[in-house]
Order: sequence, then structure tokens, then C-alpha cells
Amino acid sequence: MQLPIITDQLNHAPSPPLPAGKPGVVRLRVSGMTCTGCAAGIQAALEDRADVTTASVSFAAGIAEVEGPQLQAEDLVKTIQSRGFTAQLILPTDDHSDQSDIERQQQANERTWRYRAIVGMGLWLPLETLHWTA
Repeated sequence: MQLPIITDQLNHAPSPPLPAGKPGVVRLRVSGMTCTGCAAGIQAALEDRADVTTASVSFAAGIAEVEGPQLQAEDLVKTIQSRGFTAQLILPTDDHSDQSDIERQQQANERTWRYRAIVGMGLWLPLETLHWTA
């Protein structure tokens, strides 16, 4: 089964390389991992690259942090995609960058249930009051 490729944030403009001699960190959101072996395989593939000094992939968070002197985010995404996973650049302005997909889904479910509870109480309370007073 071929996984979809998510590169919307990367197609707009290529990321410039970081200044020489100053290591930088690129953070990527990785999807499609099913076990820690997947994370270890991605980490090994990233560490095999010449422009990468260190790489760390967290299965639980779904985040890959890659450090190196002149990193190109597009190349890192292609390396991860060659392993059969999807990757997306985490921008520094992303306010929920440390959350995994599961955490984001749980927050969305919580908002939905909170909305339903408020609407339900708003409808039930007047009807219940009318029932007992009429």
C-alpha cells in the first residue's frame, strides 16, 4: 500500500541551507510509523546522510529532529519518504508542534463533546423546567 505524500509546506519555496559552521536543527512530523522499529529505521536512514550529524526519531510523538551544518528539509523529507513514511516540516511558528497525531485528535474530540454538552444542557434545562412547572 502506497502512503500519501504530504509536502504542501515544502513546495512553496526551497529552504535555504543553514550557514556553514553553525549547526541547525530541522524538525519533521513523521506519520505512518507503527512501532519503534519503524522509528529506528528512519533514524538510521537519516544518520546515514552525509549532511546529518545527529538524528532523533520519537515514535510516541511522531517527531524527527535532525541536526547538521547544511540541511535541506526537502532532502530529509525525501529520505523519510523513501522508507515508506510521510513527513512534513514543522515550522517554528507551529504552536502545537510537539503534539502527536493522537493528542491532536483527542483535543478535537474533547472540543466536540464539550460543544455537544453545552448545546444539550441548553436544550434540556428549559424543557425540564417546563415539564415540572406545567
